[in-house]
Amino acid sequence: LELPGGVVDAGESAEVAAARELLEETGYEGGAPRIIGVVDANPAIMNNRATTVLITHASLTRSPTPDPHERIVVRPARLGDLPRMVADGRITNAIVVAALFHWFAAGERRAAGSSRG
Repeated sequence: LELPGGVVDAGESAEVAAARELLEETGYEGGAPRIIGVVDANPAIMNNRATTVLITHASLTRSPTPDPHERIVVRPARLGDLPRMVADGRITNAIVVAALFHWFAAGERRAAGSSRG
């Protein structure tokens, strides 16, 4: 299982690319995209970076329109199930695991900020 993703086109921001990929691959659209993390995929042998973009309040607005070479099945999952899905091997893509870590870490930062008077 993976999250929607793809390449940032020339002249496009990571946020715009994320919203475009989400719509193309899943048919979902949502609120304003926000970068919550960046990782180097494997800096010893590659020079690409993976940016995690959070889009909240997403809802299905149309049928997915993936690229011809993409074979995609949309399977929404409950947020609370994601750690177990990583632990039991249903989610194995390292960049997806890093993205999930960024999401959980962002939630921890939000919780820590809201608990301060």
